[in-house]
Amino acid sequence: MANYVPLFPLFQLELVDCGADDWRIVVTSTRVYQLLTEVLVCAFCPMPGTGDFNWTFVEANRYQHLYSTKKVPVDVLLSLLMLCRVYLVGRFMVLHSKQFQDASTRTLAALNRIQVNFSFVMKTMLDQQPILFLTVFTLVFWVATAWTFAQCERLGRESETPSILYSNALWFIAITFLLNGYGDIVPKTNCGRIIAILVGIIGAIISSILIAVISKKILLSQGQRNVNHFMNDSRLTREQKVAAANVLKQTWHIYKCQTSPAPNSQLRYYQRKFLKAIHEFRRVKNKIRIFGETSSTSAQQMSRLMMEMQNTMQRLVSAQEEMRVQIEVLQRTVRNHFVPTDGSSQRVMFAESISDQGL
Repeated sequence: MANYVPLFPLFQLELVDCGADDWRIVVTSTRVYQLLTEVLVCAFCPMPGTGDFNWTFVEANRYQHLYSTKKVPVDVLLSLLMLCRVYLVGRFMVLHSKQFQDASTRTLAALNRIQVNFSFVMKTMLDQQPILFLTVFTLVFWVATAWTFAQCERLGRESETPSILYSNALWFIAITFLLNGYGDIVPKTNCGRIIAILVGIIGAIISSILIAVISKKILLSQGQRNVNHFMNDSRLTREQKVAAANVLKQTWHIYKCQTSPAPNSQLRYYQRKFLKAIHEFRRVKNKIRIFGETSSTSAQQMSRLMMEMQNTMQRLVSAQEEMRVQIEVLQRTVRNHFVPTDGSSQRVMFAESISDQGL
């Protein structure tokens, strides 16, 4: 049985990955089911002379539904089932992607425990070129589903020419994809209705992705948000200073009215302005509090940056302290070896130091 291992490259890769000796160790039920499913999907192929089968057509109107059965070649069904091979496009995209072909990218992904698979490649394309990816996918999906719808409905619409039939299919798929329906073209087969439901679901998903992409594009960058944050903070600080100055000014006017022979009407006038200034000051303080709560994310980022800068400074200070200690040790060593005495004693100490080093 070991001779059959080359027929299964996946099993060989698993053997190398696990370090096992027997190929039956890595053969699980999930892998067997995947292999059988792929063989079954790739086995669908329309062949001439395969026979006919009954296909039900529904003529819908306002009053009743008329059912009719017609003979349809099996080639039509096999041609539709061949579209299940579309998964090979995803495999082709993964194998020819820059993330898969670049060895450094694959190494970095492996170090971060990230698999370079179809999901990762699709997310990367949606992040880097979302408009191009959605446009190409929509056009290919539109043409393919229109052909599928025409194949399902063509035997029940013999009165229409092939060009008109395909153009009507394109119109029906486009309107259904945009989640609209005018009722001018109605599917007559169960296959056509299933395709219409599938197109509606895919259209809703693509619309949601497009809205998410547009929302991401119109968001402000971090630098732009910082600029707006600085401007709003400066404006609120200036308003707070002005409101506080108005409170002090009205307080001074009230004090002057109370200490001087001023009429009561003037005192009440300044008291009303004093209360208005207090309310304005409270309103500005409330706006500052709300602004601080909404910009808490920026504050957290700033605090994180400050912590990182503080850690870096601490490492620099510790490195400088260690260097200073080493320099002091070196200075003491030099001072001990070269003491400023008379010439004879200095030469003797120098000779002793040389002899000690030689020993």
